[in-house]
Amino acid sequence: MGGSLVPHLADPACTEIASIDPRPEVLRDERGRQVTYDGNSTRRMIDGLAEILPLDCLAKLKTYDCDAGELTGYDLRAMHWLLGRPSAVRIARIARQVSRLGDGPFYAVVAALLWYLSVPEVAAFTQLLLSAFLIELPLYLLLKNLIRRPRPADAVESLSAFIRPSDRFSFPSGHTAAAFAFAVSVAAFFPAWAPLVFAMAMAIGLSRVLLGVHFPSDILAGAVLGSSAALL
Repeated sequence: MGGSLVPHLADPACTEIASIDPRPEVLRDERGRQVTYDGNSTRRMIDGLAEILPLDCLAKLKTYDCDAGELTGYDLRAMHWLLGRPSAVRIARIARQVSRLGDGPFYAVVAALLWYLSVPEVAAFTQLLLSAFLIELPLYLLLKNLIRRPRPADAVESLSAFIRPSDRFSFPSGHTAAAFAFAVSVAAFFPAWAPLVFAMAMAIGLSRVLLGVHFPSDILAGAVLGSSAALL
């Protein structure tokens, strides 16, 4: 495995190579016949290359355990830039606290507080918010299980997540979808709070990237999904 990469990795003029391949153990050849590759994996490929190439050549190689269509160049560059910075661990501690705002209970607490304070239009606001969540959640689950995009740490060997995600798939971001559904609902009835809640929604989305559990395009998709659910 990886034999076609050897001349490029050994070429001094080559500075970086991206190998994008899910490397399943079972494949079909050109004639449609099923072929089994025992132990087919990125780790096995790298170990094999390490037996014939020096480490400085292997340092040029970036591997992505997924199909090329599942990732964009923007996603890859952004993830490596954000998570490769020396301050990534420190920022992740802050991002974890921001991310918890999007877990769900926060929205219930806000709605309960508005009811307790007898804020005008709280009933209509609550109805819109619940309707948005009832639209957003099934669509989120449907898209996630149809697209089945792997989490960054599963797709890219050089990336690591700072938290354990709740499931295996990353597209779209459920935290971001819920945050934007909430933000649009608040803005519809309490426009003075719109800048704050949209800033919060964007911060929640960014936190999911900084924690290493979502690609930027997951966040964009979540924002569109949540906003659309509240506007319907």
